[in-house]
Amino acid sequence: MDRDKIALIPKDRTITYALIVVDHRPHKKEEFHIRITAGGNLIDYPDELITRTSDLITTKILWNSVLSTPGAQYATADIENMYLATPLDRYEYMRIPIELIPDEFVFQYNLYQNVKNGHVYLQIEKGIYGLPQAGLLAQQLSEEQLTKYGYYQSNIVPGLWKHETRPIVFSLVVDDFGVKYVNKQNVGSRGTQICPITDTYTTAVSTHNQKSPTGTHPYLLREPRITAIQNTQITHTYIPQIQHPTTNLP
Repeated sequence: MDRDKIALIPKDRTITYALIVVDHRPHKKEEFHIRITAGGNLIDYPDELITRTSDLITTKILWNSVLSTPGAQYATADIENMYLATPLDRYEYMRIPIELIPDEFVFQYNLYQNVKNGHVYLQIEKGIYGLPQAGLLAQQLSEEQLTKYGYYQSNIVPGLWKHETRPIVFSLVVDDFGVKYVNKQNVGSRGTQICPITDTYTTAVSTHNQKSPTGTHPYLLREPRITAIQNTQITHTYIPQIQHPTTNLP
């Protein structure tokens, strides 16, 4: 943001700080992660922040349902870039000390002319890790789009979704799907997507990007897509029978 735009930041917004998070995740394709996150503790979001997601009990019951349903199979899927592609309902603001930005970026984008009090200011238009409302907004976007394609969420069990006509049931935790299905055609003709969930997200985010008042940097336009889907074999686990459970009672 230049100095003129910094002066126009709404008075009801708290300018938060940038937090650099370094992590090692050996189970990921890219093991070493370095992320810039927003200091969410300073964000005063006026609306609800509670997100209704699935839990472990729901997942276990869904697994048992796969075992008891003839011809049923189970698949897991993950949507990439869901948080980062979800538009915010109001912009937030963050500042980064200029000394934390590599010199090549500073010179390439001529950032020194925008420095104020030793910081570069950013307007956050899409989800970023650390924002307290990011998870809820991503969840609301998913609910809005999934209902258009015949999916509906249980009124009793949070995070449990069904389809009106297809034999599909899945548990949803933010961007992670655990899907029970019958007939492979119901999860995508190529086996690489849970149709039409992927198209749902891509269409929704593309529409929001086209409406963006400031445009979108090509490196920031990363539409969500299902990148990891695999069939999971679920087998029975037998518990040894407890004989005469009352014989040892005093």
